[in-house]
Amino acid sequence: MAKNLKPSMKKIALETGVAESTVCRILNGQSKLYAEETCKRVMEAAARLKYRPNILVKGILSGKTRTAGVMIPPTATFMSKIIHGIHDELLAANYAMFLSWNDKEIASSDDDTELRIIHQLVDRRVDGIILRPTNDLVSGMYFNEIWERKLPLILVDRDIPEVSTDFIGTDDNASGVYIASKFIELEHHNICTFGVGITVNSFRERVNGFESTLSKDPAIRYTRIVENDLATAEEKLRNMIKQKDHPTAIFCMNDYYAVSAYRIIKEAGLRIPDDVSVFGFADIEHAELMSPPLTTMRQFPYEIGKQAAQLFLKKIESDATLPPVKLRIKPEPVFRQSLSKCNKK
Repeated sequence: MAKNLKPSMKKIALETGVAESTVCRILNGQSKLYAEETCKRVMEAAARLKYRPNILVKGILSGKTRTAGVMIPPTATFMSKIIHGIHDELLAANYAMFLSWNDKEIASSDDDTELRIIHQLVDRRVDGIILRPTNDLVSGMYFNEIWERKLPLILVDRDIPEVSTDFIGTDDNASGVYIASKFIELEHHNICTFGVGITVNSFRERVNGFESTLSKDPAIRYTRIVENDLATAEEKLRNMIKQKDHPTAIFCMNDYYAVSAYRIIKEAGLRIPDDVSVFGFADIEHAELMSPPLTTMRQFPYEIGKQAAQLFLKKIESDATLPPVKLRIKPEPVFRQSLSKCNKK
């Protein structure tokens, strides 16, 4: 009994009476070398037998597997939109992606989850890696597995200043400057920031831009409430809001923290924005559903993902070593009902 052959170039050759080397060249785009009738027979047989190329074998031979390792947690709408942008751009270029991630939003410096994932992706011969770090404190040694193989490494959303590699994200510093300027324009003089994770570069950049702008006005009283965990930050804000001389404007480092700020302000019997103005960041879905609807900065996660994938493709398709690219996309303000002129004299 004859052995059943899988759909392969060898079987196509047997079906058509054409040399296997000829089948190989035709299926790899070199049909101009052969007669039209020969090419037609090979392509029809390939379709009939449901032949699919072995990408792994081709990758070994060419050094390119047409795959990207993507390390971004799809745990929030913002992250999912970044992944969506990456996926669409890679799909259009006939690339696939391996998606894996660290479950932690902010990981400790000794968490080796991402390093283990990097090893897994490198072992599967991806052409490069796009990742969103959970920690800013890692050194360049963390990425040696990637760089030693001359693979592109593109960071999204969170940059690591100490690491010289590509980055696509939001212009967080400029956003902090804008929000502080808006509070000053609305005559607020008692202002605070509220959130978690000052060790995360994107948050740190927001706060740096915000604080540098406020520092230019000596009449402003400013408090930073940015802790390592949300419970501690909430307790500090709760104690401050209870005071007679409470902040009249709060910059929440993202819209999720704005939910906590709303609850604390309302528990104290204060009104938004009459007593306290609140400015968020990200413009996630629930922002416009809050009561009152939240004024925030709208980021463009899909565009971040798309640009990251475009840069990835440019890097792997270039023979030359290109210098690192740092692209920061400016968000835009979305004004709703949580912001008003200060009523407290």
